[in-house]
Amino acid sequence: MKNNEVVKFGFILFAITAVCTALVAYVFTLTDPIIKQQQIQKDNEARQALLTGAKDFKEVYKAANGADEKYDPAIKEIYEAVDASGNTIGYTIKTATKGYGGDVEVTTGIATDDKIAGIRMGSMSETPGLGAKAALEPFYGQYTDKKTEELKVEKNTATADNSIVAISGATITSNAVTKGVNIAIDTYSKLK
Repeated sequence: MKNNEVVKFGFILFAITAVCTALVAYVFTLTDPIIKQQQIQKDNEARQALLTGAKDFKEVYKAANGADEKYDPAIKEIYEAVDASGNTIGYTIKTATKGYGGDVEVTTGIATDDKIAGIRMGSMSETPGLGAKAALEPFYGQYTDKKTEELKVEKNTATADNSIVAISGATITSNAVTKGVNIAIDTYSKLK
């Protein structure tokens, strides 16, 4: 191959790459606001599903606004749930802890009666058919109505009121979810 041909093919490859990169950047600028709006809507729906009596949610903390050393680094956001009279009825606390396939996002709703109203799973990259089962009601439903005391994961059966039965074959994911809920419980006790 002659030097001219190498330069010619190199220029063609560069032009194709530049055009493709520009197209990807353009599509990103179009879709990024839509994706962010959908995430906000999904978060709002999760908060409302956890504390159904809430009329409004007031932001207490958001990690995106900068780190705050009074909160655990795993905490991504905290919202105070208020009823129509403006009374606090609970908090929703979103955490991200390390699971088997990456971070596991959990939003925990805790009512002012010191009980977990429930949890909702956010984004996660856990193994389909195993760790991904954390997003199914038979697993996450175990947290509902638990007292705000440290929870522990057990493999086969729950032996105490503060026990959570692990997903078979996905103990790491089960521990990650429970760790996130325990961080939320600890944070709630500091907030009240």
